[in-house]
Parts: sequence; C-alpha cells; structure tokens
Amino acid sequence: MEKLVDFFYKLDIAFGKIKFFEALKRSFTMMIPVFIIGAFSLVMMYFPIEAVRNAIDGTFVFNVLETIYYATYGIAVIYLLFAFSYRYSETFEKNNTLRLFYIVNSIMVYFIFLGPTVIMNKEEGLHVIDYLSVKNIFPALIICVLSTNLFRLIHNLLVKKRNVPNHTFDVGIWSLLPIIVCVVVFGIIAVLIDLIPSINNFNDVVTEAIGRPFKQLGNSYGSGALLTTLESILWFFGIHGGNVLEAAKISAFPMQETTVLSKTFLDTFVLMGGCGTILSFTIAILIASKKRKSKKISYMSIGPMIFNINEITVFGIPIVLNPLFLIPFILVPFASYTIAFIAVYSGIVPHVVNEVYWTTPVFVSGYMATGSIAGSILQAINLFVGILIYIPFIKLDNYVFVKSTDRIIDRLSNYVKECESKSEKTQIYDLESQLSRVAENIANKLSDDIDNGNIEMYYQPLYKDGKIYSMESLLRFKYNDKFLYPPLVINIAIEKGLFTELSKCITKTVLKDLEAFTEINPNIRASINLQYSLISDEEFINWFFDIIGEYKVSPSSVGIEITEETSIPTDADMAEVFNSIRKKNIKMYLDDFSMGKTSIKYLQNNHFDYVKLDGSLVKNIDNERCQDIVTSIIKLGKDLEFDVIAEYVETKEILDKLNELGCYIYQGYYYSKPINKVEMDNLLKEDISNKE
Repeated sequence: MEKLVDFFYKLDIAFGKIKFFEALKRSFTMMIPVFIIGAFSLVMMYFPIEAVRNAIDGTFVFNVLETIYYATYGIAVIYLLFAFSYRYSETFEKNNTLRLFYIVNSIMVYFIFLGPTVIMNKEEGLHVIDYLSVKNIFPALIICVLSTNLFRLIHNLLVKKRNVPNHTFDVGIWSLLPIIVCVVVFGIIAVLIDLIPSINNFNDVVTEAIGRPFKQLGNSYGSGALLTTLESILWFFGIHGGNVLEAAKISAFPMQETTVLSKTFLDTFVLMGGCGTILSFTIAILIASKKRKSKKISYMSIGPMIFNINEITVFGIPIVLNPLFLIPFILVPFASYTIAFIAVYSGIVPHVVNEVYWTTPVFVSGYMATGSIAGSILQAINLFVGILIYIPFIKLDNYVFVKSTDRIIDRLSNYVKECESKSEKTQIYDLESQLSRVAENIANKLSDDIDNGNIEMYYQPLYKDGKIYSMESLLRFKYNDKFLYPPLVINIAIEKGLFTELSKCITKTVLKDLEAFTEINPNIRASINLQYSLISDEEFINWFFDIIGEYKVSPSSVGIEITEETSIPTDADMAEVFNSIRKKNIKMYLDDFSMGKTSIKYLQNNHFDYVKLDGSLVKNIDNERCQDIVTSIIKLGKDLEFDVIAEYVETKEILDKLNELGCYIYQGYYYSKPINKVEMDNLLKEDISNKE
C-alpha cells in the first residue's frame, strides 16, 4: 500500500509542476460563475415541466433569462481569453502590467483569426457572435496558447536586456511591436484558411478535425465509446469536454428512430449529473469519503447537479488533474454508455424519440427521452453501477490523502522553519499547487474552528521554588488527526487574513480556561502569545481589555507574551502601546531575549515584567560564555526590575546551574511538557495539595 501511496503522491506532484495544466485548471475555475449562471438561466428557460415553460415563454422573465444566457454561455470565449491569458502568462511573467497586454493580444488575435468572411459578415446568417459561444472554447484555447507564446518570444527578443519602466504607457509602447507581429502573422494565416472551400476560419478547421473521426465511424457503438472516453479525458485536464465536443455530437449523431446513438442519448444515460456520470461520484463521496472538504463540496453541489451542472465538484474536489480519479472518471461513463447502448439496442429500453435539454434532471430526462419509465429505470441502474465503481477508488483516496497530506504538511513545516531561520516572510500560497492546496484545506478547517470556537490550547507551567507560578498558553491545531507545527498554522492564518480572528478565539479560550484554573489556584497566571501588530491595533487592544472584563479573572493574572521575531519598534508609539497595557495591570513578557539585534533597546523604557532567556543559551548553559551572558541578563533584570525566566529546562543539571547563576523561574520538560486543560487542572490540584 505504501508503494501505491508513493506512486500517486509522485504523480500528483508531477502534474502540479506542469504549469500549463495548472494555468488551465485555474482559468476554468475562474469561469465557474459563467458556467453556473449560464446553465441555470438555460434551466429556467427550458424548464422540464411544460406548464412552466409555456408560462414564461415570450414574457419579460424569459427575455431576462435569455439575455443572461447569451451574456454568459453566448460569449464564454471572451471570458476564457481573459482568464487563460491571465493565468497562462502568470506562469512565466510576474509583471502584472505586461500581463494585461498578453490579454489584449490574445483577444485581438482571436478575432483576427476568425477570418474575413466571419469578421466582416460576408455571408448571410454568419455572425461573429456564433464564434463566441461555449462551442468555440477549444479553438480559443489553442489560439490563446499560440498567440501568447509568439508575443512572449518577440517581446523577450526586444526587451530582455532593456530596463523598461514599469508604467502602463512604457510597457504598452514596448508591447506594440510584439502585438503587431502577432496580428500580422495570424491575419495572414486567417486569410489563407478562408480560401479553403466550406471552411471560414481556424475554428471550423478544429471542429471538422474533431468531428471527422465520429462521422467516419458513424452511428455505432465504437463511435459513442470513443466520444465518451475523449470527453472524460478532456475534463480531466481541465478542458470543458462537453463544450469542446458539442458540435461533434450534434453533427455526427443526429437523433433518428432507427439508430441508438444521439446527443440526447448521451446526455440522458451517460452524463447524469455531468461529465464522468458525476452524480454517481457525488453519492459515492457522501457514502464512503472521510474527507471533510469533499463531503462539504458534495453537499454544496447537489443542487446544481440535479440540473447536470458539475463544475463545483469537478474543480472543487478536485477531479481535474487528480490522477487517482482518472481511471473511474473514464470507466464509469464508459460502463454507463455500454449498459445503455445494449439496453436500447436490444429493445429492453425504447429508443430515444424526444429531444431533451441536457439540464433536465435525472429520471425525468429518462422518461421524457424515451416516453417510458424504462428510461428512468435504466438511469437508476447506471447510477448504481457508477457508485459501485467509484467507491473503491474513494476509499483508496481516503488512505492516499492521509499519507500524502502528512508528507506535504512536513514539507510546509520545513518551509516555514527555513523562512524562520532566514528571518524571511513566508509566501505559502505561492508554492506549488499541491502545497498551496493543502494549505488552503488547513485554512478552511481553521476558519470553521474559529467560527465554532473550537481552537484547542495547551498549557506549559512555569515553576518557582518548586511550585507552579504561571503558565504559557500554546496553540495546538489538529489537522488530519495530527497536531501541526504552530508557526505553520500562524503563517497560514496571516496569509489568509484569519490571524486577528484566530487571536481573538485564542484569547477567549485562554480566559475561559484561566477562569477555571483560578478556582483551583487564585494566584495562577497565564500568558497569551500575541504579535505586536495586534496589540498596536487600537481596535484589537480595546477589545482585549473589554473581553477580560467578561470573565472572572483579574487583569493581573493575564499576560501578553511577545516574541522578538515580530519586529517590535522602539519609538514613542511602542511606549504608548505598552504603557496602556501596563496601566490595566496586565503583565508583559518578552520571549527569546538576547539573540536579536535590538533586544537591549526593548528594555530601555522598562516595559516588560518578565524576560525569557533565549533557548540556545539555556541548552548550552555548560558553556562559560553562555553562563556569563545569562549572569549579565539576570543582573540587568535586577537593575531594571524585571524577572528572568529560563525556558527549555530539561534536566536537573540545567536547573542546578541556572539556580546557581541566580535564575529562579523555570519552564521546560524537566517539570512538564505542554498539556491540555484537563491535565493542567489535575496538575494544579496536585500542586495545591503538595503545598498543603
């Protein structure tokens, strides 16, 4: 099983590194609103209940729906050119201003590539708008890739060694020649294509090329099997297979009473819920998946999926570029197609005799298409078979997900540690897709836990004279049934804009727990780790003061612990912030003192009640120079009236040496590891009983 996990993990990583596919997936994800809104307008325009259709036909409501449909599906190519040019150019160009001209170039080239007959309406009934609908998405993708790469080639030749100012005008001037080259090259090709009889442009060439194999195979089992498989493969790579093959379905498979295969046949018995017989997949997810996100997305997608709108599931789970689901995504529609073809060909189920819109719900569409309940029964059988095929792969996905996620989390944690060692800011969401996707899943769970107040805190006690003196509260966030490296959670929260709400939730949890702790020991204290950016925020610090008053705790039992990594300023603004906190009798802690460049400056105005020694000093306390530094800090504490705390006290030898040097407050594994609230309750009770 581990070899299987390793295989899918490496395959997933490999797909994620192919920037073209990642750009493709992201661009279609951007277009989800276009697809869903357009599909729903079509659903309402051609509602499966005839009375409803007749009621709105020709009315103001119908006109509104039709307008929405043509503004979405009708010009889907325009949205695609924007989205894909933006995402594709992003893979090699970081200049946002220049990327705007990539978009302009792609749109301009697409219209030029429609050719003179279309663009100038030389033939009656032939309009530009006919080439902007969803049926033209695949040719548009090809044109976009070609024009973008030609633009990039010419631009690099011209500007690569020049220092062009990053202003829209200057970038536009240097983009002019590459655009001219693209326009002229594609214009010449477009005119040449237009000379081909019965072909008007490149779109017609692509449509003819896609449709020809199916026309040659005719209305046969093999033709339908090939089309079904190809559609699933296109979807897997993020290309809207239904739209790409729409024209081929219509031209190659006209509905006839003497033949089995037609577009309505495929829509009704194969594409139930959408591509990949996705309704079966969704039901299987709800039955067998242990992934919280997958179930959440499946519940969200049920409504649209009733009308065969599948984008939420395909891009949300995701199925796109997910190698584990490629086999069932091809196999299930193939099985559905085969079962349906045999059933209709043998006469068990009547032929499709009525055209049914693809948005018609399952079971209703089966009955309407065949005029028989047998059509609905056939759909139910296909759905059941699809569920049975999907479930083993979903169970495998559960296992692979856990193991692969653990590996990715380790990589994320190592990345954060590396940034910490270099004092660099993390950019987690700029990492490769597998890492950023897991980070996004973590952020989603973190957001839910914040909303539900389920943030878990651990506590590590501080000892003085052998008794519990105080405690530090420590974030413990569990994902995939394992605690994550806390700085990883913090950095994800910061990058996703969740940090303030997370800090508020942490504060509430600690105050609630402290309220219970003080019932055992009225003198106990607890410190909360907060960044300077938060306590310098007037709104947050006022909230902090107010929330303390809502719990039965004394402000003097609450501490704020700040680490040096938060880059505390040393000006008058800092003094004002700290003084406002100390006036409330809230204790201030400085963590990891002595190793930073500005540590001494932090102490010049006497803002801190407690200063924690840097862990490297404590761990190396046998070193004479470390002893001298610790002795100096302790003397400084006496002179400036702050207490010194030693963290990482893990052995009796370290404790004795610190005691010899004059440090009397300790925190570390020698006394206790970080423990949860229940364990802390018990430890406090034990400590009180020992005092007595």
